[in-house]
Amino acid sequence: PISVLPKNVNFKEGYITVSKKQLDEQEGWEKVFHAYKTNTSLSGIITKLTPDEKGFIVDMGIEMFLPMSQVDIQKVKSPKKILGKEFLFKVVKLNKKEKNGTVSRRVLLEEEKQEKLKNLLGSLEVGQVVKGVVTSIMDYGAFVDLGGMEGLVHKDNISYGRVNHPKEKLRKGDEIEVKVLEIDKEKGKISLIGNSGENTEKTGTGG
Repeated sequence: PISVLPKNVNFKEGYITVSKKQLDEQEGWEKVFHAYKTNTSLSGIITKLTPDEKGFIVDMGIEMFLPMSQVDIQKVKSPKKILGKEFLFKVVKLNKKEKNGTVSRRVLLEEEKQEKLKNLLGSLEVGQVVKGVVTSIMDYGAFVDLGGMEGLVHKDNISYGRVNHPKEKLRKGDEIEVKVLEIDKEKGKISLIGNSGENTEKTGTGG
């Protein structure tokens, strides 16, 4: 059985015109409105690009607008690849009159990132040896991801011997061990000693 919304009653002929689409939209609006009021996330399917390609339409029972900048923390390289995909979104703006609004996935991803960062900082202890993955290499050192936090291993701290360029010792994707020297939870900074070097400093990066 399906639920429908009575649209037009004709007593003379004895029938009722009904609209399932209108009922779905009404239920969709109520869900979206509740999510907005309670600041909770809501799932939706990215159905199409907007004509100007500045964002997407998300189906939540009613159609909501997802700006291109709010899809991900990183820039979306292939917009068409996410069409038809279902994600959780935060409702950030509502238009009661038009019964539509704006949603963001980026807000949820950033909240998740901050939570991971907080948990990571809370779980680390001075003297602890942790593993990190080299994400990029510059002339002055290598950036290392500790699983939610990225930090710099200065080239002088990579090895005991003189290192002219970090590429001599490290490559992108390498897993390296570092030792926690100092933790500054206020600033989100962690000072580290490389497995075979001096101290390095790791900093939480904001989005």
